[in-house]
Amino acid sequence: MRLSQISEKRWGWGGILAIAALLYGLLLRRYPIGTYNDDAAYVLGAKALLQGHYYRSLNLPDHPFVNLYPPGFPLILAPFVKLFQPAWSYLKIVPLSFMLMSCLCLFKLFEEWLDPVSRLVLLALFAWNPLTATFAGLVMSESCLLFASLAIFLVLKKHLLRPGWADVWILGGLMAWASLIRFEGFFLIPAVALGLGYEKRWKTFSLSTFLALAVWSLIHAAAPIPNDHVRFGIVSIASDLSQTGGVRYFGHHVLSLFNVLVMSNLLAIQLNEAIPVGYLSFLLMVMGILFMGVGAWQLWMKKPQFRGLTLAVGFYCTLYTGAHAIWPSVEIRYLVPIVPFIMAAIIEGVKCVGLLFFSLRSAGIPLLVAAGLVYGHKDINAVRSAWRPSSELLPQETLTWINAHVPKTTTILTAGAETIYLYTDVFATGNLSARDAEEFHYQLLAHHIDYILLQPYQFYSLPMPGMDIDRLWALRRQWIENDPGAFAEVYANRHESRQIYEVNVANSVKFQQAFQEYLSAYDAMGKGLWQDAFTKLDSALRFDPALTSAMNGYGVACLLSNQRTERGIQLLQNALKIRPDYALAMLNLARLLHKRGDKDASRHYLEKASDSIRRTREFESLLPVIDREKAAL
Repeated sequence: MRLSQISEKRWGWGGILAIAALLYGLLLRRYPIGTYNDDAAYVLGAKALLQGHYYRSLNLPDHPFVNLYPPGFPLILAPFVKLFQPAWSYLKIVPLSFMLMSCLCLFKLFEEWLDPVSRLVLLALFAWNPLTATFAGLVMSESCLLFASLAIFLVLKKHLLRPGWADVWILGGLMAWASLIRFEGFFLIPAVALGLGYEKRWKTFSLSTFLALAVWSLIHAAAPIPNDHVRFGIVSIASDLSQTGGVRYFGHHVLSLFNVLVMSNLLAIQLNEAIPVGYLSFLLMVMGILFMGVGAWQLWMKKPQFRGLTLAVGFYCTLYTGAHAIWPSVEIRYLVPIVPFIMAAIIEGVKCVGLLFFSLRSAGIPLLVAAGLVYGHKDINAVRSAWRPSSELLPQETLTWINAHVPKTTTILTAGAETIYLYTDVFATGNLSARDAEEFHYQLLAHHIDYILLQPYQFYSLPMPGMDIDRLWALRRQWIENDPGAFAEVYANRHESRQIYEVNVANSVKFQQAFQEYLSAYDAMGKGLWQDAFTKLDSALRFDPALTSAMNGYGVACLLSNQRTERGIQLLQNALKIRPDYALAMLNLARLLHKRGDKDASRHYLEKASDSIRRTREFESLLPVIDREKAAL
């Protein structure tokens, strides 16, 4: 039996979906909820909705307003959270259902658009893709947005072929929902509007677009636009552009994006595996883009009745890809919602250039076999790892200890704060700004953070522009381990690679008072009130004679005011006796010595500051400044 005949039989596409459902089911236990922290954040968002509010961070004591995760996906999760809590693993039925429904929508969407063989190949390639299988078991918004976009284009197709008034309301409602799942979902509104405009369906165009924008505006009236995620991304993009320049930045991101799309999303090859980043991967990427372009053009030319739909899908993919081409980070998961559309274009492109389906109508069988070989190895390994217990992904012993020993009224500093709160009901945060050990200790005390959980993986829900998260936590670990008087290890689990430290609040009153005086002194310096600044710094050192931040601050005040130079030099030297690697104090000491006319001593401390930064990785932003000042001596 030919593949074209198999594709028309229910057992043909049904068999593909049955295998996919079995694969997805076997992979459900691979990643526990909380592995990526975003999934825990979505669950907490659903819990917030059930409590009658949203845009609230439940994992923080005062539940502050946080405009980070749109409510579209948590809105779907909410009834399941109500039903299954606290058995969170059952929530995976939601993404699994979305992914299987997406497969059905995909098969139906390309009916009459692709020939039967191509359509069956498309379904198999997408359904068995290891990335698709992975996200069928992750409580993340990618599967939700994928289903929403396929459903929207399916309704648009039906409306273009057989118009109906119900389509207007369905389209408008689905577009409004999609725009609230992820910020990229908003792109579906102009994409569908473009397709309807091309087909001159002006009534449907105006009503559905108005409905979608009205709902989107109404929901976002409760939150500032852009949201925190978009705002931090824009800040990061601006920072990167200022450092690398536009051409280099965009070129690097575009290449990275298409490399990830072709190599990881389509071929299921990680770039650190058998095929290295180089000429071969670049060639595969170029071939993928070529086939994609040829296929998109072919779909446009050969099906005039679907041109409005083709235009809508193409414009959506263009906007989606363009947004991620400039986004500061490129991850495999970001492209999941457009993978099936890219696959369809590539399949049509391959067919068009004659590399497959050249003379035999049943030549799609080799492609199915190839898909099985390429994807099968990955899928089998994924299933094996899913049934191999991993204590690092979800540390049950550590969570049990936190439940038993950490009071619910305290706060933990950790990576993956939402996950900790989800499983323990203990408040947790991952965000704390500090440049050095003293400021870190003060900020912990000021924010009433009593414990610190160190983990091997850092999954952050909140992007931090200009900050390397691994470096951040390496510095924090260094500060903690170097100050046993301030931090006491109360729990260590080598098997799960977790450590918990308790912040020592005993005898911290004078330290806090001293640091507050130091901060007040900096405010006075900003206003040019030098005498007031010196008075406050002297007060800080009376409260805590070993507060090196105040000693360094004194040196800064001496530099800026041209007063008390010798006293500043003396205090900076004392600071270095207490903290020999204090690069900021070395830099300011070098400046004071240079002002005094001692260039050799100034150069010596600049060299020491540079060496200290490279050794400890503290104050790395000062390296260019130090290099300039050394060159100027």
